[in-house]
Amino acid sequence: MRVLSAAFLSVLTLTACASDDKPIQTDGGGADLKLSDASIVGDGATQTDGAAHDGLSGDGLTADAGTQPLQLPVAIGLVAINSDYQTSSLALIDAKTNAVTKDDCVNSGTTSPQLTAALSGDLALPSQPLPGNKLVIIDRKNATLTWVNPQSCAVDRQINVGTGFAANPQDLVVVNGKIYVARLEKNTKPTADPKDYDDGSDLLIVDDKTGSIDGRIDLSSYATTAAKPVWPRPSRLLVANGKIYVSLNNLGPNYAADEFGHGRVLEIDPGTNTVSKTFDLPSLSNCVGLSVSAQPGGLVLVCNGNFMAAKQLDDSGVAWIPLQAGAPPQKVVLAKAAGGPLGFSLISTLGPDKTVVSTAGDFSGTPPDRLFVVDFARDKATHFFDGTGGFVLQSAVVNPLTQQLYVAQADAKTPLVKVFDLSKAGQPVVGADIKASAKTGLPTQLIGWY
Repeated sequence: MRVLSAAFLSVLTLTACASDDKPIQTDGGGADLKLSDASIVGDGATQTDGAAHDGLSGDGLTADAGTQPLQLPVAIGLVAINSDYQTSSLALIDAKTNAVTKDDCVNSGTTSPQLTAALSGDLALPSQPLPGNKLVIIDRKNATLTWVNPQSCAVDRQINVGTGFAANPQDLVVVNGKIYVARLEKNTKPTADPKDYDDGSDLLIVDDKTGSIDGRIDLSSYATTAAKPVWPRPSRLLVANGKIYVSLNNLGPNYAADEFGHGRVLEIDPGTNTVSKTFDLPSLSNCVGLSVSAQPGGLVLVCNGNFMAAKQLDDSGVAWIPLQAGAPPQKVVLAKAAGGPLGFSLISTLGPDKTVVSTAGDFSGTPPDRLFVVDFARDKATHFFDGTGGFVLQSAVVNPLTQQLYVAQADAKTPLVKVFDLSKAGQPVVGADIKASAKTGLPTQLIGWY
C-alpha cells in the first residue's frame, strides 16, 4: 500500500440516494466506447457561459428522447502543462489535427509587464473551457491566475488570489461575469476583518472585468466529519446549466488516518452564492477528480481512499452522480479488484455508463499507473494501458469530435501525450503520441481544454 505525503497532496486536489457499492472486476472483454458526452469542441466562435454548441448533433451527442443534455462550455483547443515541479512550460495543441501549434508558449522564465510573479513549477488548468475560450493558468504555489493570449502567447493579466496566506488555488470557473476560485487551504490565523477574505476553505469570488475580489463562499461548515476535525478542501469545479459543482477533499490539517471525511460534492447557485444541493458518498473518501457527462446529465467523482489506513481500497472508488431526470441512478464502483487505489484526479467521462480512471502506482515504478474503463452498468473495469511508472498518468480529456482520449504521461525520459482511439467497440486503441514538450523536454503533467 502506498503512502502519500502532505506535500504531494497540497498540489492536488451526496445528500443523495444510497449508493450501490460493488467491486471492480478486471476483465479482458471489450465495451462499446461510443461517446455521448464530454467537453464539447467548437470551431472557435465565442460562446456564452454554459451555451451548447449547435454543430455537434451526430454520433451520439444528442439527447435520448425526452432527455435534454446538460449545457456545457465549448472548447476550441488543447493546452498541455509541462513541468518538473521546479520549472514549467505551456504548449498548445490543435484539437482536430493533434499538431503542436505553440511549443513553450510561456514558461517559468517568461517576463512581462503584466506579470507580478513569475510562473512557478506547480501549475494547474481549469477543469473546463472558460467563456470566450480564455486561457488561464492557475499557479498553486504563488496563488495567482495568469491569462495568456493563445494566438500571441503574450500575458494579458495576472491576479493574486492568495489574500495573505498560502491559499493553494486548485480550479476556477466563470459564471455571470464572476470568477469562482477553489482555494484548498484553510488559513489558521485569519484576521478579524471579514472584508480581507483571508479565511480560506472557500470559493473566492473575483470580478472578471476589474479583477477585484468581491467576496467568498465559506465552505467550512460543509466539511464532512471524522474522528478529528476535517477541512473541506474544495478542489475541482465544473459548470453545468448555470450551476457550479465543487468536489470537497475533506481532509484534516495533518492528513492523519483519523482525519479523512467521506466524499461530498456541492451544487452552488451563482445567483445567490449559496449551496443549493449536497451530494454525499458515505462509502468513499479522499475524493478529488470530477467530470461531467452532458447526457443524460450527471457527474463522475473519483476517490483515492484513506492512504494512511491499512485498508485504503475499502474507500477508494468512482461514483456516478445523476443531476437530472432520465439519468441512471447513483452508483459506486469500488477499486478493490483493480489491484490498487484509484488515482487522485485522472478521470474523463465516456457517457453515463462509462468513464476512464487510473489506478495509482508506486514511486518505485512497481506497480505502474494503470488505465481502466469503468462500466457502471456492468460493475466492472477493463484494463487497457500501463504507464511507464507510478504517478506519471495525472490527467485526461476526451475529444468527442475525433473520438479520441488524451492522457498526459509525465515521464521524465519520455514526456508526451498518449492518444487513444475510441471510435470502435472494444477497449481504447493506442494512437500516435503527441510530443508536447519537444523544446524543453519537461514531463507533460496536465492536459486540458481552452
